[in-house]
Order: sequence, then C-alpha cells, then structure tokens
Amino acid sequence: MTTTRPADLSPAVQDIQAVYAALASGDLPAVLARLGDSVIWHEAPGMPYEGPAPYRGAQDVAEHVLGPITADIDQLTLTNREVIGLGATVACLGAYTGTARRSGRRLDLPYLHVWTVADGRITEFRQYTDTAAYQAILR
Repeated sequence: MTTTRPADLSPAVQDIQAVYAALASGDLPAVLARLGDSVIWHEAPGMPYEGPAPYRGAQDVAEHVLGPITADIDQLTLTNREVIGLGATVACLGAYTGTARRSGRRLDLPYLHVWTVADGRITEFRQYTDTAAYQAILR
C-alpha cells in the first residue's frame, strides 16, 4: 500500500506516480517520455548499473539501467510505501522485489528514490539502496 499525504497530491507527485504506474504496466515508452533528453540519472554507488558519471537523457537510462535491470531481474516490481512531495522534489520510500535470473535468489530490498520534476518532466533521479545486498543477490 502506498501512503501519500493529502497535501502531497501536487503535480510533481502525480508525475512521479505516473512513472511508477508505467513501470508497473511495462510501458517503457511512457517512462522514457517523462524522462526526456535532459534528465540526469544517478544510480547508487555500487550498483551494477552505475556509470562513471550520471547518465544523461532517456536513451542513456534505457540502455544502461532499465534494459539491464529487467534482463537481470525477473518480475521486477517497485512498490512505494510512502511518497513525500516537497515542491518540485518527490521522495519515494519503497522496495524492489523480483527474482535474479542468474542466481535464482529472491530480491526484496528497500529503496529511497528522490526525483526532481519541472513542467511535467523529470529532470533528476537519485537512487539509494543496499548495493552490496543487491550485488550478492545477482551472484
């Protein structure tokens, strides 16, 4: 169940909830359209999808993050437990679940995602999670 505070139904929160809904339905084009060409995407240090610098643009994110993670994790689900709107910034506390294809291990790790939104477009994403546990699940 997602908890959204009544005051947090701002346009930015609605934009981010639309991203999670598109991810849940497998609508990658809708996710990429919300990211656009100017998004700056920070993977958590230690994630296998981390680049030498933040990814820039939807295609970069699709190629280096979204494609590889869906190849690594079967039935990947992102479940927000709390969504907090802070103006143009939205924080989502939730959990990744699924099964690592290579190891067969179950993924169930908490995350914090911090999004920045401007004019309906995501301009920045920051991920925080237990990267050592994630790496161990993949092996």
